[in-house]
Amino acid sequence: MSDTPPHEPPGEVPPRREQAPHTDAAERSEQAPQRGTDRRRESLASLLGGRKGAIDASLPPVAFVVGWLVSGSSIGWGAAAAIALSVVIGCFRLARGDKVRAVLISLAAVVLAALIALRTGRAQDFFLIQLLSNVASALAWAVSIAIRWPLLGVVVGTVLGQKTRWRSDPDLLRAYSRASWVWVFGQYTLRIAVFGVLWWAGEVVALGVARTVLSWPLVALTVGVSGWVLHRSLPAEHPGLRHPVPPAAREAGASDGDPADGESSDAPGQSHKESGRSCGDTGTSTEATEGRAADAIDSDASPGGTNARSAPPGCDR
Repeated sequence: MSDTPPHEPPGEVPPRREQAPHTDAAERSEQAPQRGTDRRRESLASLLGGRKGAIDASLPPVAFVVGWLVSGSSIGWGAAAAIALSVVIGCFRLARGDKVRAVLISLAAVVLAALIALRTGRAQDFFLIQLLSNVASALAWAVSIAIRWPLLGVVVGTVLGQKTRWRSDPDLLRAYSRASWVWVFGQYTLRIAVFGVLWWAGEVVALGVARTVLSWPLVALTVGVSGWVLHRSLPAEHPGLRHPVPPAAREAGASDGDPADGESSDAPGQSHKESGRSCGDTGTSTEATEGRAADAIDSDASPGGTNARSAPPGCDR
């Protein structure tokens, strides 16, 4: 009789080994660093923008100061120069594709500022609207943080199309609140202090310079600092601004990782029960329950885990 194994039929293909599927916990651990990296790459400046609008808004006050100086401190000529430049900028913005409503609001603000200066006869009052608007903005942002509706979250959530879903994420809500304080103190309060002192002293030229310096340069600095605070306030495993994580989803994600631990903790009890049956343990259900509780306590207390007990409790009796 030959020892050669029989040949397999030519039509059959040997079965392939199936690879064990990856667990959800492993997939989450692999994706977590990538999500964190994507979160930090997205800057707040890229979402908000606003550089062109800030620059356009700072030009009419400069025109007012120049017209006021050239005409020998004439508020009328300064107001005419500011309004004329505002109309030119408005036409340029419309050609650029900006919204008509935004252009009309900017033009109306310049006209109102000029009318106030003409009415009071004081050139520094051209900047009074700017001073009062920053006071109102500082109060609005501070109140929004106090009532847990930080305006930075409202603005970014609107830009991202999230509406109010970001408020369901406690981490995002806390991060937006902290970053909003940068806007309260780093931008609006600073402007109030500078504009208020110069307006009270009647320094028209200094007000024009401050209006220019504290426009886009300060806005860019505020956006950068608040973006840094926003990202630093989020946990490292957070998926980012575009992906709010409500508490229910977080608890579900945490419970997905529990079965693996649960299976390992159930293994000792199962092996003990099988060993108990092999040793002839035929106790009542109460004794079996007590035995499983003792196994769980021993499994948690022993440093060796499931291998710390050399024999099931039924075999020691």
